[in-house]
Amino acid sequence: MRTAGEPSARQRALERWIAVTKALDGKPAFEPAAADRSYRLPLGRLTDGRRFTGGSLPLKIDGAKADLRFDTGAGGITLGSRFAGRAGVKRLAEGEIAGIGNGPAVKGWIAYAPAIQIGDLKLENCIVEVPDKGSTDDFGGLIGSDVFRRLLVKINFAGQSLDLEPLPGPAWDGHSLTNRYEGPEQAGFSQMLIVHHYLLIPTLIRQSIKGEQTQGLFLSDTGAELNMISSNLAPAIAKVHDSEDKVRGISGAVKNVYEADKIVLQFATFRQLNLDLTSFDLTSISRGASLEFSGIMGLPLVGMFASVTLDYRDGYVKFDYKR
Repeated sequence: MRTAGEPSARQRALERWIAVTKALDGKPAFEPAAADRSYRLPLGRLTDGRRFTGGSLPLKIDGAKADLRFDTGAGGITLGSRFAGRAGVKRLAEGEIAGIGNGPAVKGWIAYAPAIQIGDLKLENCIVEVPDKGSTDDFGGLIGSDVFRRLLVKINFAGQSLDLEPLPGPAWDGHSLTNRYEGPEQAGFSQMLIVHHYLLIPTLIRQSIKGEQTQGLFLSDTGAELNMISSNLAPAIAKVHDSEDKVRGISGAVKNVYEADKIVLQFATFRQLNLDLTSFDLTSISRGASLEFSGIMGLPLVGMFASVTLDYRDGYVKFDYKR
């Protein structure tokens, strides 16, 4: 409930939009200084001392450096407040950052950086989000794969690199609608649905290899340390029981976490048996995309592939299991 005189959520959103529009001055955000060449960015390996927990990219803003967690489930760039202070980014407007968790959105602000350097890639006209406080301060921040949408994005887990190539076929400005390119370079790719920054993989869900199947959409999210299925769907597919897993996102801890036994996921050209999928209510993040998420393909599933290639222009994804 807002107090008298406090701006409404709609008013705050309009103020943010005006501030961002003025800062960009008609230029596209996260524009590569050169979009017609290839890049190989170092993809760091994050661990908790025992297991692989994600990848990171080295980012530099005006001499300030930090490693940001690479997250296909995130959109844009979120900087930890301490790093944002060192980098001297220009504050534009107040903001809120929400995500998985049963707590409220984290208050923060929107900022502008004229240029960001990642390896030998220079991105210009960058809009970033900065939470006032939160877990992003532990590792510098988050960077979503959509930041590189002007290029073909190959996440090379085995080689610990993020390989960026010019998109095949016609040139693309990064935001205009185009007819889907269907050249020979697209062999082996499958369709994905892109809603805002969410990468949704059409998936068949069943209890066993020969069981009755249900169609759904799973979010590809390298920032998630668990594979998950919606608690609205899981009981119709498999046995569900209480879980001891602790799930936490930027909006705090998740309540009512369960496990679903023996679920087979079939997507692209692959079929994967998953034991004890974590299950909880995904309504909060589904609401942001205006459609229902069936689950989340986290790092344990996405990370088993040697590489995953994303084509934002044409809505294609390629999972490569060969090592």
